[in-house]
Amino acid sequence: INAEYGDSTEEVDSSISDLPLPPPIAGRSYTVTVALPGSICDNAQSPQLRSYLAGQVARALAIFNVDEVVIFNDKPGVKVKGSMFEGVTKKTNANIVLARILQYLETPQYLRKALFPHHPDLKFAGLLNPLDCPHHMRATEIAPFREGVVVKRPVKKGKGSYVDCGIDKEVRIDKELEPGTRLTVRMS
Repeated sequence: INAEYGDSTEEVDSSISDLPLPPPIAGRSYTVTVALPGSICDNAQSPQLRSYLAGQVARALAIFNVDEVVIFNDKPGVKVKGSMFEGVTKKTNANIVLARILQYLETPQYLRKALFPHHPDLKFAGLLNPLDCPHHMRATEIAPFREGVVVKRPVKKGKGSYVDCGIDKEVRIDKELEPGTRLTVRMS
């Protein structure tokens, strides 16, 4: 998806386009996948420690550039139904709690409020250290791609949508998308 900055019809704001972009880096030809049992969170003594454990797992996954995480149910008698639970308790499904916390930490900080409503599983997410992954960009960083979320802002029919990419101005894209949709925007 191509982007334009702010309300202007220019392709790119001149102050941003004058800065050099880093050279493209070729990606790997393979995917690194890790499978984790959700029950690793069952032995935590408190909800705070359960969140902290999930945060340490996320940090290790980020350090080793893991592309994909599969959380599996290693308790044959426990069935996973849906994804909404009452919080971190003995009755909570640890698979879902671990997945929710990992997804929260993987999301850039400027997108979390828009993508994650208040939920008991994330009650102690404020205790977790930020991962500082490569796609967790700061507002001043220039990159060819940025993560963003479509915002609810009026735009003329057929003129695209506005996306919050964590920079000073919202970015206009050429596609009409539902508000709250997460996407990667190619900055031009």
